[in-house]
Amino acid sequence: MARLRGPIQFTGSLGDVVAYTVDGSDAIFLRGKTGPTSKQFKTADSYELPRRNSTEFGGCGRAAGLVMDAFHPLRPLPLHGTSGKLTGLLKRVQVAERRDELGRRSIRLAHAPHLWAEFGLNKGTLMDAVVRAPITSTLSREGLQATVEVPALAVGANFFPHGRLPLYRIVVSLGVLTDMV
Repeated sequence: MARLRGPIQFTGSLGDVVAYTVDGSDAIFLRGKTGPTSKQFKTADSYELPRRNSTEFGGCGRAAGLVMDAFHPLRPLPLHGTSGKLTGLLKRVQVAERRDELGRRSIRLAHAPHLWAEFGLNKGTLMDAVVRAPITSTLSREGLQATVEVPALAVGANFFPHGRLPLYRIVVSLGVLTDMV
């Protein structure tokens, strides 16, 4: 993989070369074009299975985008890799869907509420390691109301803040997610 240095800075295609950036880096990387043409991918019978997989993966990406919209108040935080983790979780929900054929499987979030327990925004420090007390929540769809209860926190008893971070706050974000059919 080549890196672009010097006064000419661009991203995109130039002949048979593609220039692109990667999250978390200011460098511009170069690679050669590979694989089938767009027309071949869209029309050739030999690409039927990859087209179906691509359609499903696109659905997972759209669903992950909806979840990320619910995290809007957390945008100032460095959430590197969050979208990929979400897409992976949502793919597991989609693969569990047995009613539809490959390329048409739904993402029924209502059938997999347990997956959210595995999801964390911070890969270095988990919430359970910082707050060692039960945070409870209730949701009333009829009343369009959500309640989150955080117990009184005491450093060293049930609250173990990271040593380098003198201030903490707990942000609760509520979003509406629907099944994607």
